[in-house]
Amino acid sequence: MAASQCLMRQAPGALVYGNRFSETVRSRLAANSSHALVSPGRLLVAYSSSIRTSPGTRRSQQPSRATVVGSYQRALGARQGAVEGVVNSATPESGVRRLPDPAFWHGRRVLVTGHTGFIGGWACAWLHALGSEVSGFALAPPSQPSFHDLAGVAGYIRGVIADIRSQADLMAVFTKARPQIVFHLAAQPIVREAYEHPVASFDINLMGTVHVLEQARHNPPEAVVAITSDKVYATGEIGRSHTEDDRLGPGDPYGSSKACCELAIDAYAHSFLEPTGIAIASVRAGNVIGGGDWGADRLVPDAVRAFSAGRALSIRRPEAVRPWQH
Repeated sequence: MAASQCLMRQAPGALVYGNRFSETVRSRLAANSSHALVSPGRLLVAYSSSIRTSPGTRRSQQPSRATVVGSYQRALGARQGAVEGVVNSATPESGVRRLPDPAFWHGRRVLVTGHTGFIGGWACAWLHALGSEVSGFALAPPSQPSFHDLAGVAGYIRGVIADIRSQADLMAVFTKARPQIVFHLAAQPIVREAYEHPVASFDINLMGTVHVLEQARHNPPEAVVAITSDKVYATGEIGRSHTEDDRLGPGDPYGSSKACCELAIDAYAHSFLEPTGIAIASVRAGNVIGGGDWGADRLVPDAVRAFSAGRALSIRRPEAVRPWQH
């Protein structure tokens, strides 16, 4: 099982963990705000559907992407159990989706960067429910209200409010938390913001990722999962959905900053992490929707805000065809 499937995943209609846990979080959101964008019980936090576990071996399901950097067996070495045990023993061939293995996650030290965001908050809530010792590193919540505040994430993880561009602050968290698993989600995630502030976007996305990888180099975890984007691919019509082997190189600042992250991940994997047995994966996520998202320039929150105010919804690119993950 590849490191990129460390994140939680649930098949449509499955009742294991997801519905029961989602009910708890939804009730807490509802108790704190009548404006909560509360989702149905089927919870999907992860993005990984296309996994490359070794050169020449790939299993794909559109539309989401994940790439394990380098040779999986070589990268893991003696630590293979660190990522093999993250899910139950169900196999794709059996037609049963793999689900988080509570026995693996219970008591495991996990660091989530970007824990105050929508996806990071859900990841922390899931990990806490599975019994992990969760630490977080992020700026203050990006919206008011926020999932982080309404779901009380600060009450059950050790969160640090700081900038991913600060190497000193990040070093302090790695030193104190001693994470076994690192999920790197901290980023500047808005395409339009990258057009307005390209330097800051490259600094946060690229150098923030480099800072996390550098700390993993000096404070070795068992595995690192870094979230990039499905916007990393070169622009142009190819007549099919992308695969992880397609050429990188988008023509916009946001996508380019994430493509640069992929190059940095690959460089650190081969130069530093893989030789020391640290598993690493990049996960190329598409659009993620779900309860507790109040972000700007996001279709579902924008629709709720517009309809609640009696305004017409402005669609920025009505001709676009995009993947959605709940």
